Amino acid sequence: MMNQMTFFLWALFFLMIWGGALWATGRSLPSRRALPVLTGVFLGLYLCCLGFAWLLYDYFGREPLVLYGFLVLWAIGAGAHLARLFWRARGQINRRAAGLFGSYLVVVLFITLFSRLGESRQAALELIPFENLLRALSGAGIGALGHSFLNLLLFVPAGLLLFRLCPARLRGVDTAFLFGLALSVAIETIQLAAHLGTCDVNDIVSNALGAAVGALFVSLSGADRPRRSTRY
Repeated sequence: MMNQMTFFLWALFFLMIWGGALWATGRSLPSRRALPVLTGVFLGLYLCCLGFAWLLYDYFGREPLVLYGFLVLWAIGAGAHLARLFWRARGQINRRAAGLFGSYLVVVLFITLFSRLGESRQAALELIPFENLLRALSGAGIGALGHSFLNLLLFVPAGLLLFRLCPARLRGVDTAFLFGLALSVAIETIQLAAHLGTCDVNDIVSNALGAAVGALFVSLSGADRPRRSTRY
């Protein structure tokens, strides 16, 4: 039962990622009439990948690490896509914001990686998505949500700074979410490979949502809307 529940939670997590990718692709469509077709194609691809993931998951003894491998592939694809978009828009990047954004990344990497160098830690895996939330809802492990909340807060500045860094067409909750996902997967994978701590998929969920929350805050505040020229 737990194995089936684990796969269901992973399917929900991947659906959230596919939704972010669909949103990002849909915003760049020349016509909204193509959105239903695009949604159908994305849904078909999602179901095909989910079926293939289930076959591998079942073949390898229902090992969640197989699903994490799918997540790593997704993160590589998202990172490559974002790198291509930023490279094309490199002439419109705000250089002052780029310096601030670079400093923020150094701080994040120091907290999550560099500060742990030289320590003897045992590599560990926590590969059940939303486990902290499920424990909190069941009345056990409320404190685990505090850790997830701190991880969310750590990536909120990423969404805020991306607004200042990116040209208008790259600003959005979707871009921030995919960036948070790609960076967090990279950090967690390095922690696992270098024995720097626990590779926890719940940290990835929190980080990606944190970046999205930062971008959403900017969007709701109206700071991303073009200012109207005042006529006298």
